[in-house]
Amino acid sequence: MRVLTFATAAASLALNVSGFIDDPRVVRWNTLSGKQTQLVGHRGEKAFMPEHTRASYWQAAVEGADYIEPDLGLTKDGHLVVNHNEWLSENTNVASISQLAHLRANKTWMDDGKLKTVTNDWFIADMTLEQIKMLRVNQAAYAWRPQHFNGMFDVLTFEEYLQIIRN
Repeated sequence: MRVLTFATAAASLALNVSGFIDDPRVVRWNTLSGKQTQLVGHRGEKAFMPEHTRASYWQAAVEGADYIEPDLGLTKDGHLVVNHNEWLSENTNVASISQLAHLRANKTWMDDGKLKTVTNDWFIADMTLEQIKMLRVNQAAYAWRPQHFNGMFDVLTFEEYLQIIRN
């Protein structure tokens, strides 16, 4: 099984892009506002918009984020997609798509030195990009997060993320 841990991918991307580490080989940029304090929008602006969507990234930029840090997963056919977890039921409509029902699985892996098990769920690594693109993103189910944008956005590829950030 190919495994790309989200924490590793996201951490290395954030460190290398934003220059948070003391390494002379890392290029350092000024923040957008010129502030010394840096604001990182992890998952974009996830309090008001479903995380890792075009809208959450735009909202983070409007609110003054200096960096927008994604989490990445690798599909079965080798595409990078942006999603916080390796599993998909918490923030997508995957359970409602009958064509994907056969992909439900149980997985156990090491996460920060500890075994993590997720049961009865769908995983990015088991799906092709075509299957991932069938999904719609939902807001995490917290009482304080608005749910009215659920289903409006698709799961982004890393290339789509980069284009949004460029814009």
